[in-house]
Amino acid sequence: MARARGISGVAICCFLLCLAPTCVEAGGTDRFLRQMFIGRCYTWIMGTNAPLKYLSTPTFCEDVYSTFLDAWLPTVDGGPNTTRTPSLDPSQPKCLAGSGAEGAPDFSKLFEKIPPQSPMSRSMLWSGLFGGTEAVLSGQQLGQEDDTDDDFSFPLEATLPGSIMDGLSFCPGDPTVTVDTGYEQGMDPKNCPKWGPGAPGFEFWYQLSCRFAQQIRGDFSIFAVKRSEDEPIIREQSFLWSVEIPTIVDGNNEHTVRLYVFAPNTTRACQDKSVKMLRDALKEKQYEVTCDDRPNQLIIALCTNERRRVTDAICKRLRVETLSNGAIATIAVVCTVVGGIAVVVLYRFKQRRRFQSFLMRFDDQSSSHQLLDDPDEAYYFQYEEKEKDSQSAVPLATM
Repeated sequence: MARARGISGVAICCFLLCLAPTCVEAGGTDRFLRQMFIGRCYTWIMGTNAPLKYLSTPTFCEDVYSTFLDAWLPTVDGGPNTTRTPSLDPSQPKCLAGSGAEGAPDFSKLFEKIPPQSPMSRSMLWSGLFGGTEAVLSGQQLGQEDDTDDDFSFPLEATLPGSIMDGLSFCPGDPTVTVDTGYEQGMDPKNCPKWGPGAPGFEFWYQLSCRFAQQIRGDFSIFAVKRSEDEPIIREQSFLWSVEIPTIVDGNNEHTVRLYVFAPNTTRACQDKSVKMLRDALKEKQYEVTCDDRPNQLIIALCTNERRRVTDAICKRLRVETLSNGAIATIAVVCTVVGGIAVVVLYRFKQRRRFQSFLMRFDDQSSSHQLLDDPDEAYYFQYEEKEKDSQSAVPLATM
């Protein structure tokens, strides 16, 4: 009976889990991609000091969405739009054309309409985080630590194109197959190409990262987190190392890169081999580099966020360090309080002893004065003498 109840309990739990969104098949194009794209576009424009050109036409975001679709979505009559290869000025970074994979989408026209721009000396690059939410949170915290004017460092996901597409999935499918409501014709609602060169999502972020790095001017920040023990802190396949660092312009020995590094099992991440490699690459581009491998306030902001996705090892180390520091602080406070109480008690004890000694001396002096000055002094002495005589007279009478 107990076993049957256990099996039925597991079955109920599985049923309830399947009602949750996690049971929805993942990996395809996000439903209502059009609505989310356009909504995020207008939200970003109205929530920031966007240039007036963004609002020059009443259908600006709708036009941007059409340009976005033209870059990767296959059509029934015209065939796939992903085979175009942009022609680049030889002086421009090669990454602007994408990874170079055959048939890779070209998003250059999209990024001409909505370029990824960040303010002077307030850009932020990152590696090892889990998406734009954590990047934006890190940018907010870095801005506060770096004492920037607006208390915000701009990651890629804070720009217009990055904000629109952060966390969204878009995958080409068979343009002849009818799709459900919420999808454009030619979208695959179930499957996406494997992440890598040539895939629309990979090419979008590859080209966007290249353009973002190209426009960086002045000082900027880099935040790198080690995800697992099996990988270095700075991964060679990351966009930070493979795309952004080679693309940034030289600093001309006038600007500084603030490097923040966090690894779960070490407090000397700045001495890591891959971090040294990154620092050397930045110095070759004539930047001054500072490194902080204990950015606890950054990690606190990530680990306390309700939508956090940072690895448990990172937050676990933070909790351990916090507990250790808290224990040390508690011990120090307790020792201070106990020591203070001991000093007060000892002082009071000494004062009491001195006071008692004073009282004893005073009592001796006052009792001697009382015997001399008491008007009935003779009576007391006479009584004492009579008592002595009576005690001494008794044995004589009995004898």
